[in-house]
Amino acid sequence: MIKYLLAVLLAFILPVDAQQITAPAPCAANTLTATVSSSNVQLSKCGPAVYLMNTTSQEAFWTIGGTSSVAATTAANTTSSYSLPGGAYIRVSIPNQQNNWFAAITASSTTTIRIFQASQ
Repeated sequence: MIKYLLAVLLAFILPVDAQQITAPAPCAANTLTATVSSSNVQLSKCGPAVYLMNTTSQEAFWTIGGTSSVAATTAANTTSSYSLPGGAYIRVSIPNQQNNWFAAITASSTTTIRIFQASQ
């Protein structure tokens, strides 16, 4: 009887349908040093997924715009700039095949933001 119950339990446990997780394949990468003055860098047209990683403990504020004059402000969570806490990383989607610029600023000190783009 125990063998039968064990066989039934294994029949329901073993055939689990696992989804395969694939890491995004970067198609472009960049680094931006953010200070108390807004600075920006042009993004590639290679993929709509943009991954941002703040490498220090200093909070940064960022935005993405369509021209080289795009500038971030320290007013977080507005329609123009968003907070990227120190040590955090996020994924954002941008329109593919367009000219996009990434800008960042800090309220004090400096931080480094690693940027990479991918198709997903």
